[in-house]
Amino acid sequence: MKFALLGAGWRAGFYYRAVCAIEKRLQICCVVENNPETAEQIKNAWRLPTVKNAGEALKFKPDFFVLCLPPAVLPIILCEILKYDVPILTETWAAESVESMISLYEKTKGGRNIQVSEQYPCQP
Repeated sequence: MKFALLGAGWRAGFYYRAVCAIEKRLQICCVVENNPETAEQIKNAWRLPTVKNAGEALKFKPDFFVLCLPPAVLPIILCEILKYDVPILTETWAAESVESMISLYEKTKGGRNIQVSEQYPCQP
């Protein structure tokens, strides 16, 4: 399986290292990063193609998207990606407040292709 990774920060780095550790069973087909300097760093360090948006990532035919984005932009991008009908795994938190999370839920309910992950039981 292959996925498009949105974001290039701390959490995205964990996904990159995990994929490298499990060899070929899972792969990152591209990294979506709209900051040109960061995209260039990722391209050189991780040796992965980078694109500016999720629409461009579709040319790599990802089986799903992994969103490692700040909560301020995550709901916007998540709602954008829903139109592609590709499953989404998003890091916590998916919104900045309970009200924002309820609003996101209302916008996306019925979106059976969304999963929110949490890997730290005692850390936000």
